[in-house]
Amino acid sequence: MKKIILSTFSIVAMSLSSFGQTCNLFFSEYLEGSSNNKAIEIYNPLTTAVNLADYKVYRYNNGALTPTDSLQLVGTLAAGAVYVAGNPSAVAAILSVSDTLHTITFFNGDDAMELRYMPTNTSLDVIGTIGFDPGTNWVVGTGATSEFTLVRQFVHKDGETNWTVGVAEWDVYPANTTTFLGSHSGAPCCVNTTASVTASSCVSYTWAQNGMNYTSSGNYNDTIANVAGCDSIITLNLTILDAASGSQTMTVCAGGSVTVGTITHNTTGVFTDVLTAANGCDSTVTTNLTVSLAIVGSQTTTVCAGGSVTVGAVTHTTTGAFTDVLTAANGCDSTVTTNLTVDPAIDVTVTNASPVLTANQIGATYQWLDCNNSNQAIAGETNQNYTAIVSGSYAVEITVGNCVDTSACETVTVTSIHSMSENVFVIYPNPSVGVFTMNLVSASKIEITNALGQIVFEKQLNSGKQEINLSNVVEGVYFVKVISGKQQGVKRIVISK
Repeated sequence: MKKIILSTFSIVAMSLSSFGQTCNLFFSEYLEGSSNNKAIEIYNPLTTAVNLADYKVYRYNNGALTPTDSLQLVGTLAAGAVYVAGNPSAVAAILSVSDTLHTITFFNGDDAMELRYMPTNTSLDVIGTIGFDPGTNWVVGTGATSEFTLVRQFVHKDGETNWTVGVAEWDVYPANTTTFLGSHSGAPCCVNTTASVTASSCVSYTWAQNGMNYTSSGNYNDTIANVAGCDSIITLNLTILDAASGSQTMTVCAGGSVTVGTITHNTTGVFTDVLTAANGCDSTVTTNLTVSLAIVGSQTTTVCAGGSVTVGAVTHTTTGAFTDVLTAANGCDSTVTTNLTVDPAIDVTVTNASPVLTANQIGATYQWLDCNNSNQAIAGETNQNYTAIVSGSYAVEITVGNCVDTSACETVTVTSIHSMSENVFVIYPNPSVGVFTMNLVSASKIEITNALGQIVFEKQLNSGKQEINLSNVVEGVYFVKVISGKQQGVKRIVISK
């Protein structure tokens, strides 16, 4: 009937965290009869034995806030067994089933009773309300907590610390009913256990526990029966590792290559290689590879004597074919072949038979220059011969093909040219806005230069009044030279707009 085991070895108690308020000891019977016929019964609904040293019973006289008396339980209470505390002066029917006789049973109908789990100081079950004096008793169904026997309904597996709820969990019997004392047929209550495993896998994972295949990370549960016949919940903490993928776009020079893992690519194309990543999963790498062609070019050029062609950091000054290797903009080799022709030097010789100068280069083009006027070109003088009309220093610029050379300046003396008198030609208005009139005595060649000696106007004019239009020149001082036969004259005109 009762299964109380007293022993000297240590019993490991279940922690309350395993079952909370549920699945723990609770009051299964309360007997408050005539005289000293009083007893309190405690039931173990678990499927395993418990250490009673972890439990105490308290009595709160008249519903006091602090306990008046307490009972420390001892021994081990087997699964499905009860522990009975009886009044020392009770009848034999109570004494015979009592595990202990204690003053804790000196209760009347207005005394609250409490069962407490001491490792966590947690209240497990109450009869009555602590801190409230009901007067005579608390009403329970058709009975009360005085002069009645209360038996916990068998459907309940645990205690209730809220008396307004727990009051409905009792069956009421007449006073001095001892038939039920010493055993209880309450439903068993299991202690569910939990466990967890951690796993990781590429792409998917098949759990041997339940045969399920999972393709995403998460926590998955499976429930089996433990050794006590209760639920054992196993949680799988699963991480599905990503199959890494990436791409790279690369350009290499002809003859170069790209290695991905153990594979080498040396042609233009798109390549997909599967490697093993650091997490042990497949890593797919897509390589967009461009192999740049070797750049080859050529150029044919001609330079004048003394000239040169520079290719990269190399300069060529002689006729020939040259091959140079440079670094192109894309970083690759660029091969340039240069076919170079160096023209021979121009041998310029000028003979001087004043006032006639003659250049000796045949097959050339000529431009005679006024050395006294910053080597300005003499307008219209592009023949091999030049006849000076005034004494001075002259040279010739000779062009042969793309080559140009200039002769040394030759001094020419012209003795047959005479200065014109002041009246030979007249200019008005002066200053002018750019348009003015010249009154010439005879047909003359007109040559107008600026202050730098540059010719801005040149023309052969007849005698008489001639209008000159220099509206396209800038403001400044200009010199008008008139050449008529063997006479010449120069006058100054101011252009002011």
